[in-house]
Formats: sequence, C-alpha cells, structure tokens
Amino acid sequence: MRRRIATAAVVSALSLYVGARALAQNSADPPASIPEKIRALEATVAALVTTVTNLGSTVEGVENRTDNLEARIGEISPQAKAAPPCFDNTNRYVNCENGTVTDQVFGLIWLRDSTCLGPADYATANALAAALADGQCGLTDGSRPGDWRLPMLEEWQAMVVGGCVVPPLWNDAMTDCYRFIGGSSFLGLGAGNFNYWSSTTNRYTLANAFYVDPFGHMLEGPKRDALRVWPVRGTSREKTSSDY
Repeated sequence: MRRRIATAAVVSALSLYVGARALAQNSADPPASIPEKIRALEATVAALVTTVTNLGSTVEGVENRTDNLEARIGEISPQAKAAPPCFDNTNRYVNCENGTVTDQVFGLIWLRDSTCLGPADYATANALAAALADGQCGLTDGSRPGDWRLPMLEEWQAMVVGGCVVPPLWNDAMTDCYRFIGGSSFLGLGAGNFNYWSSTTNRYTLANAFYVDPFGHMLEGPKRDALRVWPVRGTSREKTSSDY
C-alpha cells in the first residue's frame, strides 16, 4: 500500500515537472527568466517527493500499528477458551493437572488451591474471583478474567457432606470423609478456617450473604466480614432446591 501511494505520487510529480518545464521553455517570457522558473519547479517537485516519502513512512507506521492491533485482537479472541473439565473412571473429584479440579457429579470446575485467595469481605471476594486467570494460584488452564466466580449457595449445598467436618467434604472417590481415608485433589483443605463465601445474597437482608462453615452448615453473615474465597467456573448440571 505504501509503495503504491509513493510510486503514484512520484510519477505524478515528475509528469507535472516535465509538462511544466516544457511550458516554461515554450512560454513568451523573456529567455533570461526561464532557467529561474525551471529551478523553482525543480525545488517544488523535490519538496513534493519529500512529502510523498514522509507520507509513505506514515502509512507504513499505521500499517505496523494495525498489524499489532490485529495480533492483540487474536490474543484475546473470544474463540480462545479455558480448558474444559477433565474426567476419569473412578473419582468424583479429578485433578486436571492445570490448577483445577473437576467435580464429575455436578460438572463444576474448582480452583485446586482452596486457600490462594482471601480472606476478604463479600464485595472483594467476588472481585478476586472475577479477576482470577491463568498464571495465578497455580493455574495453567488458559482461563481469563471473568471466567471464575464464587459458588452459589445451592452449589455449596451439593458440595458439602453431612457427617463430615473440617472440612465437610468427601475424599476424591467418595468412599469416606476427606480427613479420614483416601486422598484429595484439593490443596489447603486442612486449614482450620473453612468459612467460605457463596455468591448468594440474602434477598431479605441485602447486607448479608450466605457462606459455608467447617461443619457444612449454610449460614449467613454481614458482607463486611472477611471470609475465605474459593472460586469455581462452569455451570452445575444439577442443583438442589432452596428457598433463601
């Protein structure tokens, strides 16, 4: 593009110069003034060529910036998606080896490191979850800001296990409570503080939101409280009914 513009402009300038020189030589002006007019034309053409050259450089710069912009758009293309769930034939919870764990029963993808974020108040907890992306908290899953969120209350209800405490979760194979027999793909669950926010606000008391405690109870508390943050992504295949 730049070469086409520059070439066309230079050809036009030279054609103008040749025509103008012939006109000057054939004019009725005194012969002594003709060389002066030709020199003036030459200076004008030289200035025009310089202008065209500079224009070509400007166009080239615009093209380079356009190429860079297109490359950036390609990097953030909507087609680029985070890694999908992973599966095996034995367990409920499967370590995907990319910083995530898939719940094969309900389809959610959990952050493997349950203690990476927080504690934080409710608004900050939601912001931390929404900002989570590949390269943070051990993630190599290609996720981007906006992929992650806090679990809803009903998703916590599907996660916790009655009779299991600190934490109130199954082991991977659902053969016993997490802390007794069998391993877990999750990290950090041995921590004593298992008060984790849900994303669910109490519809009757908007200053409160629900959370899960170390015994699996679904409680509510002021949003200003600092509780732990354990993000998920994806959508649950099943949900429990709850009126909250």
